Amino acid sequence: AYEIWLEAGNTGTEEDFLEWLKGEPGEKGEKGETGAAGKSAYEIWLEAGNTGTEEDFLEWLKGLPGTSDDHDGTKGLEFYPYGEEGFAVSGGNTSLLSKIVVPSVYQGKPVVAIKDEAFKGYDQLQEIEIPGSITSIGKYAFAGCGSLENINLPDSVTSIGMGAFYSCLKLTGIVIPKEMTSIEASTFYECTSLKNAVIPDGVTSIGMYAFLGCSSLENINLPESVTSIAAQAFAFCRGLKSFVIPGNVTSIEIGAFRWCIGLTDIEIPDGVTSIGLVAFQGCSGLTDIEIPDSVTVIGELAFRQCIGLTSVRLPDGLTDIRRAAFSECRGLTSIVIPDSVMSIGIGAFTYCNQLSKVYYGGTEVQWNLIAGSGENSGLKNEVLYWYSGTQPAAAGNYWHYVDGEPAAW
Repeated sequence: AYEIWLEAGNTGTEEDFLEWLKGEPGEKGEKGETGAAGKSAYEIWLEAGNTGTEEDFLEWLKGLPGTSDDHDGTKGLEFYPYGEEGFAVSGGNTSLLSKIVVPSVYQGKPVVAIKDEAFKGYDQLQEIEIPGSITSIGKYAFAGCGSLENINLPDSVTSIGMGAFYSCLKLTGIVIPKEMTSIEASTFYECTSLKNAVIPDGVTSIGMYAFLGCSSLENINLPESVTSIAAQAFAFCRGLKSFVIPGNVTSIEIGAFRWCIGLTDIEIPDGVTSIGLVAFQGCSGLTDIEIPDSVTVIGELAFRQCIGLTSVRLPDGLTDIRRAAFSECRGLTSIVIPDSVMSIGIGAFTYCNQLSKVYYGGTEVQWNLIAGSGENSGLKNEVLYWYSGTQPAAAGNYWHYVDGEPAAW
């Protein structure tokens, strides 16, 4: 309405326009009667050749369904100065559009950024065209765009803010631009239809909750450039079947793969030193897991409720098995514990109802020196075997390796 007012030959700011809308007071008559009111925005709209009710006018103000590339491609969008480079764009009055075209130029300067929360909650948006001038996508820029099915990000994009595609429920795939170096926290949080994500070489970090709740995610290959996977980055990715952790990652953080119930194969590289709290909790599809000798700490509840695990060989060099680390692994029948272990947390093996053989790499004397090795760990004496490289003369529970597998003497 302000633009129409200007086109009618008026001049002034939006504040001037608002004052004008109120109408100029008329002259008082002898009895103090109020003068004629000025024209309303609706009346101006009608005089401009439009037809319809006041409700039609209000809908028109919101922006009509269609695309944003009417006129010069900027109708309904809002633009903000972005440093000296150009402009950042925001959704403005385009919330009812199914398709939006972001222009590359506005007022002679490049459009270089999508503003924080620019299209947040635009649940009618199905498609958006982003030009090659864009280098930055702001925080939560497309959060809650529940109808957005696909989006092509140009290679010009070098940064994507936290939560940029948070809860885009229909988004099925994404290719991260090749100049990106990090996936920020919550970027694809609960994108429940996301099946594939392509991460380019050069990305070094996957942020906290980055893919949490992407329950349809089946395939994601991380490049060797990745050095850190943050807490709960892939938690509740129930469709994920296999995963290779890049060789430069040194720790598996809190809940990184928690409740990935479809996960059947995980490759942990030599160089990882710790497996964090609830890292693999509820990964019921895992039937075995190879833990490298570099791991020294297995965190609290790290493998809790991994009911598919049948046997585990803990690595030489492991020193600390923390509270409830393997609790409720109801399918676990045997486990090898090396003599390097110095502490076993309370309830580390509680409710492992099928566990019948615990192969310890040292002697009974050494076992008794381990902090927490008593019944509080969930282990009982009748399932313990002591290592002996040669067949012992004395009776008792002893074991050795046969073709690389533990076996009782």
